[in-house]
Amino acid sequence: MFLVNVMAISVDGEIAAEPLEDNDGRVTVGLSNAYDQKLVDDELASCDAVILGAESVRAAGKLRPVKNRLGVYPMWVIFTVKGLDMSLPFWQQKNIPRLVVSPTPVKLHGDTVMNLNYQDKKPGEYILGHLKELGAEKVLLFGGGQINKIFYDENLVDEVKITLAPLLLGQGIARFLGTPLLSPRRLQLLNFHEMDDFLYLHYRVEKE
Repeated sequence: MFLVNVMAISVDGEIAAEPLEDNDGRVTVGLSNAYDQKLVDDELASCDAVILGAESVRAAGKLRPVKNRLGVYPMWVIFTVKGLDMSLPFWQQKNIPRLVVSPTPVKLHGDTVMNLNYQDKKPGEYILGHLKELGAEKVLLFGGGQINKIFYDENLVDEVKITLAPLLLGQGIARFLGTPLLSPRRLQLLNFHEMDDFLYLHYRVEKE
């Protein structure tokens, strides 16, 4: 299994300017642009599963409906502690496989979403093990910061693709890593390119 962390950040390390900021909001503030959004769709088309936090789902209201190279939707894995509001369009996306992951059971709305609990387990290792059993080979990690930290601390991230926006937010409300890592992670630059003042960086994460 191969885990790729895909993130867009400001030069000062912020990943969001406002609470519940969706993709349109990120483009408006300058954290993303049309080309970056296309790259995200390309990544989705190449993966078998996507991992993200519940705040991202609350912000967008629903999942990004992009099919992969096999012509099916990837499995979307959503980390949450308190669950997701039943009014979100997320619950109506019955054609997209969805897995809500939580430390203890949370309320589900409908019977097309699974709930997996990781209490007393290493959450990153447990989730990737479950996805591997389902046949997933390439998995995307979309964050946010606390979700990223879990997988870096467990030494599970293989590569990171960063869109570095030409922007100093100064007062962002979320960072690439929500809290400090247990130990530093060294990165090896594989390639990069520039377009419209945005830098697109591709690193390999050195494993311990």
